[in-house]
Amino acid sequence: MPFTHEIVLAAQQLPLPHRDPADRFLAPTAQVMDLTLVTSDDLSLGLGTIRTMKN
Repeated sequence: MPFTHEIVLAAQQLPLPHRDPADRFLAPTAQVMDLTLVTSDDLSLGLGTIRTMKN
């Protein structure tokens, strides 16, 4: 999925625990595209209004 300005802005606004740039864009992409983030990373579960599911 391409990065959009909306995704980049959402990434800057979310207080995410990740330093890896790829990880920092997964959650905002799910948020902007109205998707569920499926992950085994406990730090990424329960990110406010972003739907997440344990993998």
